Amino acid sequence: MSPWTVSGVAMLCVGLAVMNLSRPSGSTGTGVAWAALSAVGIAGYHLSYKMALGTGAQPPALFATGLLVALPVLILERGHQQGWAAFRREALLAPGLVLTAGLISALSFGLLLTALAGGGAGAVLTLRNTSIAFALVLAALQGERMGRRQLSGAALVAVGALLLGVPA
Repeated sequence: MSPWTVSGVAMLCVGLAVMNLSRPSGSTGTGVAWAALSAVGIAGYHLSYKMALGTGAQPPALFATGLLVALPVLILERGHQQGWAAFRREALLAPGLVLTAGLISALSFGLLLTALAGGGAGAVLTLRNTSIAFALVLAALQGERMGRRQLSGAALVAVGALLLGVPA
């Protein structure tokens, strides 16, 4: 690990923390516990994808397998929340938007798997976390006002990601 890598990781961590700071509420402990559990799950499935790619799995086939595994869970979850009616309504009102969002999501995950196949999991997944900065840009384009905290955090994340790309 180079000093650039360590600096980049530190900047990313600080940037993500700054963007996600909030005033404590009564349920902060529960929220942090769920966030930590989610982080373990996310790290687990990404490392599982990396291991599968390391054994020779092709990114498109791995992506399709992941979707097939997730589909029954999604169907059960949506059935309980009546989410299919909302999806149908949205698909009928804006089919192009739904299709475009689906294609962009599929393309982005396919690119992630391709990057994982050819690179280190640590660097690829750290760079993936810069998506929070892109989410802020999209929110701003939709009229959401950004505070200094969000903008500062996004800047730190961007600089950290750039530092990770500096050769050792």
